[in-house]
This record gives sequence, structure tokens and C-alpha cells, in this order.
Amino acid sequence: MINLILKIKPKLVLELGGGYSTLVIAYALDLLEKKHNHQYRFITLDQSDVYLKITNNLIPNHLKKNIEFIYSPLVVKKVDGVLMSFYKNLKILDYDFIYEDRHDHKETKIAGDIYLIEKLSKYPFSFCIDGMKSTVDFYKNNLKRRYKVSSSFFHGVNFLIKE
Repeated sequence: MINLILKIKPKLVLELGGGYSTLVIAYALDLLEKKHNHQYRFITLDQSDVYLKITNNLIPNHLKKNIEFIYSPLVVKKVDGVLMSFYKNLKILDYDFIYEDRHDHKETKIAGDIYLIEKLSKYPFSFCIDGMKSTVDFYKNNLKRRYKVSSSFFHGVNFLIKE
């Protein structure tokens, strides 16, 4: 994950479901800032306010300066005829990189956040899905942009935008 972020050099990062990955992403972005004066913004959403507080407490203060911690419950709705779950407070912005590792909603195993972002944003982005096989399969078959797809035991499936 660190090497991926150092390679992509994202300026706007979205994390859907925080935890230790939040620490790893913040660390990599901090390395970029120190080495290349890289400016960034990092938004992390979690469906559990308790877990969001735990994640916030996990991150050292010097890494928190550019992180927004946002609690957002999940909502379920049909989009293009498919039942998906979404973060209620998700903002559609020009993200460079998205990392998704959250709990499935009890009504559907398909997380639709990245599908919606791709549909509504004109800006190309890369993303990584940790686990979430149903979501990965849905994305492989339904996203419109072209991605180079690779997987790793340690951090999930990468969808890197083809230029």
C-alpha cells in the first residue's frame, strides 16, 4: 500500500472504512510531503462512530493534520437496477485514489460508492478494494473506465487507471 501511494502520488484520497489502513495511508502521504513537499487532503469515512474514534486515536497527531474523520451511516438503494449500499455522507469530489475496506451492509454485499463516484466524476482515479469479493466482481463487470486490475494477499485488489 505504501509503495502504491508513493507511486500514484495522490492529492485527494478517500478511504471508505478506516482502521490500520488509515495509519498506513497517512504515513505514506506524510513521506510524500516530507520528500517532495507534496500537498494532499485525506478523507476517511466509517459507518461506525465507535470505530471511527478508535481509528482517530490510533493515528499520531503529526499525521492527522490533513485528515478529515467523518462518521457516515450506510444507506441502501437501487442504482441502475442493482441493490447497493452507500455512505450517506459521501461527497463526490475529484479523488485521485480511493481505498475501500468496510463491512458489508446486511441487505447487500455490493458497495456502490466507487461505482457512483465513477459515474458522477469526470476525473479518473485509481482504487483498491480489500476483500469484498461481491463488490470487486461487480466493479470488474460494470465500471466504464479502463483499469489495470491486480491483486495482492496483503491489501486486496488494485484498480489502476489506464492512461
